[in-house]
Amino acid sequence: MNSLYPIPLRTHLLMPGEDIAKVISGYTRHIARSSDIVAIAETAVAITQGRLYLPEEIRPSPLARFLCRFPNKAGNLTSPHSMQLAIRQVGALRILLGAFVAVIGRLIGKKGLFFYVTGPKVRSIDDVSGTAPPFERYIIAGPDHPDQLAEEIHAKTGMRVLVTDVNDLGCVNIIGRSKGFSKEDLKHCIAALKSNPFGNADEQTPLVLLREG
Repeated sequence: MNSLYPIPLRTHLLMPGEDIAKVISGYTRHIARSSDIVAIAETAVAITQGRLYLPEEIRPSPLARFLCRFPNKAGNLTSPHSMQLAIRQVGALRILLGAFVAVIGRLIGKKGLFFYVTGPKVRSIDDVSGTAPPFERYIIAGPDHPDQLAEEIHAKTGMRVLVTDVNDLGCVNIIGRSKGFSKEDLKHCIAALKSNPFGNADEQTPLVLLREG
C-alpha cells in the first residue's frame, strides 16, 4: 500500500437510531473507489447507537467522586458522572486496577497506563462539552461492538472500514476494524489520520475516505 490521503465527507447531523451502515453507503456510493478505506469517528457511531447520557441520569458513586480528582484536567474523566460511566463500562475492579497501574506509571515516568488497562471503552468516553452541538450537554460512551459494525458496513459498501478515536493532539486509536488490514495498512491509516481530518468542532465530517495517492 502506498501512502494515503484523507477525504473528509460532510454529512447531515447524525441522530440516535440511525442506521450508520446505510448512512455511510449513501454518502460514499457515488464517490468511493473499491480500494478506498472509510474511517468513521467513534462519537458519531456512539450517537447513532444511542449511547449518550445526560449527567442528571447518572448517579456517581463515592468511588467515582474520589477517582475523578486525579486524571489530567484536560482528560475525559474529570467529572464524577463521566467516571461513573467508565465504572459502568468495565467495572469498578478494572478501573481501580487502572488507577493503581497509572500511579506506578507516574513514578517511573510512563503515561497512558490507565487507558492501557481499562481499554477503548473507557478511553472513548466524551465528557460534557466534549462533543459538538446539539450533544454538548451529554456524556457519550464509546461505540458498542465496533468490529462487528465495521464488518456490517464492509458487507454493505465493499470498502474496508475503521472505527477511530482521533484528536487534535495527533493521537489516533483504532477502536474497531473490518477484516483484511495488515500491520502496514494500519500504519498508513494512522499516519493519514494524525492531522484529525474529522475536525474537533462543528465541521460535521464524521466520515473520512482514505485513498492511495
